Amino acid sequence: ARARQSEAKVMLASSYTALQSYFAEVGTYTACLNDIGFESTAGAKRYYTVGIDTPTAGATCGPAQNASCFAYAFDNAGAATLNCGVAPGSAVVNESFYLATAALGGVLPTEAYLTGDGINQTTFTVQAVGRISSNPNGAPATDAGVTGGDRWTIDQAKQLLNTVNGV
Repeated sequence: ARARQSEAKVMLASSYTALQSYFAEVGTYTACLNDIGFESTAGAKRYYTVGIDTPTAGATCGPAQNASCFAYAFDNAGAATLNCGVAPGSAVVNESFYLATAALGGVLPTEAYLTGDGINQTTFTVQAVGRISSNPNGAPATDAGVTGGDRWTIDQAKQLLNTVNGV
């Protein structure tokens, strides 16, 4: 199970790099992970759902801080010109998260398990939620509906935290 946690760490580090690179170029963060170059590195078998929860209530993004956080391209005035789209038949449902494709002894975590404040113009939290152990030691009975779930987060300050240990 600990080896599977490496999947979460690698994907979170990759999302952090993509978001920081995007911020350096555009001056804002975006929930559109797929559109700014982040791709799942775990291959076809993913034990974690990784992504950004819906933006903080009332949150705005964009260089002029007047756009949806689901926008990723802007005109000279800072107005959004492109938003995240849906990729039908893809594991990238709305381009702000990647779904788990495998789990041990439980249900697959969906995007509904990505909870909490997600993103605004100057802050973000990317999450990874997975079911990586069929017999977790000391893990809570449930974590947002994923029995024995394992949860990791990374934010704009590069704080990588295992908020719920599902090992």
